[in-house]
Amino acid sequence: MEKIGDIIRNNNFPVRECKKYSFGYRKTCKNLFIEVFMEVDKTVGKFEWIPEYDQIIEWMTDTKGKGLALFGSIGRGKTVINSFIWPVLFQKHFRKTLHPRSATEWTRENVEKWAFIIDDIGTEFIVNNFGSKTDMVEYAINNAEYYTKLLFLTGNLTEKELIERYGLRTYDRIKRLCKIVIFSGKSLRS
Repeated sequence: MEKIGDIIRNNNFPVRECKKYSFGYRKTCKNLFIEVFMEVDKTVGKFEWIPEYDQIIEWMTDTKGKGLALFGSIGRGKTVINSFIWPVLFQKHFRKTLHPRSATEWTRENVEKWAFIIDDIGTEFIVNNFGSKTDMVEYAINNAEYYTKLLFLTGNLTEKELIERYGLRTYDRIKRLCKIVIFSGKSLRS
């Protein structure tokens, strides 16, 4: 009798799996995070550690096959982290290229990538193609779920607003695909 694994391999059936990444131990990750942050954002005069960064450092030590969804207050560094820090670190440590896009720039062509970085979700337009309406961010999240792609999101929406905008099904997919970090507090922009 043929084994299940052999059936899958012999018929080229797709297998869903998530690749785990680690950037090192906690201290190494914290130092890397600060170093890259300061290199990619020259607008920061003095780096200020905020509590949310602890969760990000924890994720860096073992991604558990998940991306990051950074939601919450404005001006807390979410875009810098997802759109500027991760492309540098994934290139440096794993030789993998990330292509960040604003939610307003997201198109179907972007789903060919191995991972998605979508900044400022909730601001995108609904695309109307001959009467068929598509929310491109929702499309990308569904694609990431189906093909188990690494997903990075930022936005200022609350959990309730995310569910209202995208529905419970898509929000549930975000929770499965990403470690969610909620940013709160006043803006760090001067």
